[in-house]
Amino acid sequence: MHLFEGICKNPQKVYEHVDRNGNTMASITLEDNTGQLEVVIFADVYNCILTVGDVIFLTAKLDQCEPPKPLKAIAIDFMLLHSQMFS
Repeated sequence: MHLFEGICKNPQKVYEHVDRNGNTMASITLEDNTGQLEVVIFADVYNCILTVGDVIFLTAKLDQCEPPKPLKAIAIDFMLLHSQMFS
């Protein structure tokens, strides 16, 4: 298993949706000069409202995918460090 862990600034896309059990989860896209990382944050890990411009700490399990598709990951741990909503 390959893990990604780090501080991530300014998610490019944030899409919240409700899972089949009625819980809120999110899909986010992180981007830097090397490419994109698409991350799914399931409801058991997603514990706050996330917006574009926030700073988060993320630990995620990377999925194998074939280039040129964006790298995909599933969040294991997630913490909001700074929110643009309250700035």
